[in-house]
Amino acid sequence: MAPQAPESPTSESPQESRRRIRLAARLGYAGVALLAMIAGMWIHAGTAAALESALREFRTESHTAAADTAKSVAGDMRLMYEGLRTMARLPGVRSIDRYAHEFDENSRRTVQEIYNNLASSVAVSEVYIVPIDMHPDEKDPNTGKLQEPITTFDQLIVGRTANENSDEGGQGDQEEAEEIEIFEYRLMRQQMDWLAARYPVESTIQGLEYPAICGPEVITCDNSRFDTSHPDDADRSGIVYSVPFYSPGGSLRGMVSAVMLTHALRDKLSGNGEWALRCTDHQYTVLPLEPGAAREYRANVEAGTPTPSLPYCETLPLPVADGDSRWTLWAGRTDETFNARSDVRAAYRAGWWGYAAVGVAALAVLAVVRMVERAMIAGSRRDEDLIRLVNERTSELSKQSEALERLALSDKLTGLPNRALLLDRLTQAQLRAARSQDRSFAVLFLDFDRFKLINDTMGHDAGDELLRQIATRLRREIRSTDSASRVVEGNTAARLGGDEFVVLLEGLAAPEDAAKVAERLVHVFCEPYHIAGQRVISTASIGVAIGDPNCKNPDSVLADADVAMYEAKAAGKGRYVMFDEAMRQRVLRRAELERDIALAIDFDQLSLLYQPVVCLATREVRSVEALLRWQHPVHGWISPAEFVPIAEESGSIGAITQWVAGTACAQLVKWRNTLGPIAPRTVAINLSRRDLAEDHIVERLVHAAQSAGLDTSSVCLEVTETAMMRDKKTSLTRIKALKAAGFRVALDDFGTGHSSLASLHEIPLDAVKMDRAFITHVGMGREYLAMMSAVVTLASNLKMSVVAEGVEYPDQAAALQAVDCEFAQGYLFGKAMDAKALEDMLRRPISMAA
Repeated sequence: MAPQAPESPTSESPQESRRRIRLAARLGYAGVALLAMIAGMWIHAGTAAALESALREFRTESHTAAADTAKSVAGDMRLMYEGLRTMARLPGVRSIDRYAHEFDENSRRTVQEIYNNLASSVAVSEVYIVPIDMHPDEKDPNTGKLQEPITTFDQLIVGRTANENSDEGGQGDQEEAEEIEIFEYRLMRQQMDWLAARYPVESTIQGLEYPAICGPEVITCDNSRFDTSHPDDADRSGIVYSVPFYSPGGSLRGMVSAVMLTHALRDKLSGNGEWALRCTDHQYTVLPLEPGAAREYRANVEAGTPTPSLPYCETLPLPVADGDSRWTLWAGRTDETFNARSDVRAAYRAGWWGYAAVGVAALAVLAVVRMVERAMIAGSRRDEDLIRLVNERTSELSKQSEALERLALSDKLTGLPNRALLLDRLTQAQLRAARSQDRSFAVLFLDFDRFKLINDTMGHDAGDELLRQIATRLRREIRSTDSASRVVEGNTAARLGGDEFVVLLEGLAAPEDAAKVAERLVHVFCEPYHIAGQRVISTASIGVAIGDPNCKNPDSVLADADVAMYEAKAAGKGRYVMFDEAMRQRVLRRAELERDIALAIDFDQLSLLYQPVVCLATREVRSVEALLRWQHPVHGWISPAEFVPIAEESGSIGAITQWVAGTACAQLVKWRNTLGPIAPRTVAINLSRRDLAEDHIVERLVHAAQSAGLDTSSVCLEVTETAMMRDKKTSLTRIKALKAAGFRVALDDFGTGHSSLASLHEIPLDAVKMDRAFITHVGMGREYLAMMSAVVTLASNLKMSVVAEGVEYPDQAAALQAVDCEFAQGYLFGKAMDAKALEDMLRRPISMAA
């Protein structure tokens, strides 16, 4: 047999060949990824350019449409102004007296003709001639009725004859004015006061342009029969627009007012956009935005800046030229309108298809490179290499199998049994206890206090070392069996994860044996640890549960021990607590309430009660506090002290707070409409700790107030000292934001120990509510009276009002008045009651009986 030729020293080894193949494959992968990235960037740039072009065209078209709308609206406003100015210059109007004695038929007919032109041109529903001495809340000495404008022309008399028109003059039909009309007349009275303060005589007016004043959108007197195309109150909604008229001698005699129906303006503002008509000099919106408008429109209208969230937004001036007012039209287009354009959708589709094509092509090329790599590697191997690799792989798999078996049943850090092995041994212990009724088992659930603080301050390495030392002490104290075998009888110490450890004790003669072990462990873990040269303390909170041999689920005893451990933490940490049935019932009740509280709003189980806040000097109800109540379908009335913390932890408190805010704001608006001047001025809403941590709480509360038609200054948000001091930095930031939005803010339960008088100046508050502890002890010594006086004096110096809570007796109210406390709240003035009961109380004088 001829000898085998020696291997050439320049030949490539199999290992080097496979390394070269893998390197070439990696370069191929990198090249494909780079080409895919370049193609994606090119597609992205093209899509962005197409979208930018579409956006420019969209803005141009939107501006043109808005400019046309602004021109049309300005024309209507100008026609109305010119008509009223003409009426104001009529000799019959200038010479008119309180009872229209000098208002002849010619003057009446001229006014009627001007009104007919306005009604047909700009949808004016009423024209009033309002004397300067008209006071809608005072009765006329001649008629005995509330005072009204002299002459009214409205849509119901369009087309009547001159004789019929003459019957509409004077003081009307001598019937009492409707509530809406009185509201309308009061608005006219406010406009008259504005004109009298600025233009008392005609000489103050320059040129032919008379001054004008308008009001916000209101519901005017009923004209629903005139225009049936706008159902409900749509044709009754209008703006009151007024121009003064002067006597022949030049003194202010009254004003001519018209109600312009806003549905006519809204018809001009219709279309795919959002609008707001404002009179800048009067600082309010005449017509609000259409439904669905961006919430930040008001600030942008006032500042004249665009809204970032809208593709198109601008404020257009309206050349109304009515003498003393400047009108603007805010116009905007939403991103939904922009995205609905065909060129925008086409740009997006092209980008998506491009990305998809590049992705598919890249995956296909990568798959080809991978197939070539594997084929070349497979061809480079020899048979002996295959055998060697198989043997090595078999040996490696055997070792890995053994290691995985150990890892699957033990904790990697401490070497103790893990949860899987613990549950298996817990099942075995339960079976053994069932066979031997005179022996039982117990589970000790350990959680180590201050572990997170040590881990965060000293680092994770120190935390891991602490866990290892804890495991060493457990092994020593309970003689734990750390074998990975499942069938082992005896005590087991296991680590579930983090700083949670569990001890399984078997063969107990009595439950007291488990308590003795738990007590010993409490003392053992009170001893300090030495980690990284430092002395560390980490006590153990232990929950103990005795196993039930008849229980079908071994996890239940573990869960019971966990519940008992939390009871130990709540009781002060560094101790043990034995589980009992009462704990399970508390846990079950809490779980049930946590589940049901999320559905309480949907099932109309929540309600609000209102408690009055009274001015001590006048006995007038200045405000009400909204108090939340929950009527559970099974458990009945549940105290907020119980369900509010559950709602905070479960995350339901945000929706509950928004419901409370919306309901309370709507109720205050209803009271104002029904009670008038005796209605409460503000409503107080309580915020929880979780509310202060919510990023969008300011926007949600503003939305709740605006949706109800209420100004934010009419809402007082009460924050307890406990919630305030839990995260003082975040709370201060949130309170400043709420103040900037216009809300009033009060510090509730002041004096409960979390803050001091010296810290009040750090918090931007409007009011401080003294805790009832001050009031309860007011008769027990002069020191309590001195403390109340100090709170009132400091709050007064800081421009804050003070509300005393829990006032139940007249002598307490007298003591508060003695220290100049302005407001009080308590059973002396009224308990928490529903809205109807509070309304009835407001119609009666406040009782001071104890």
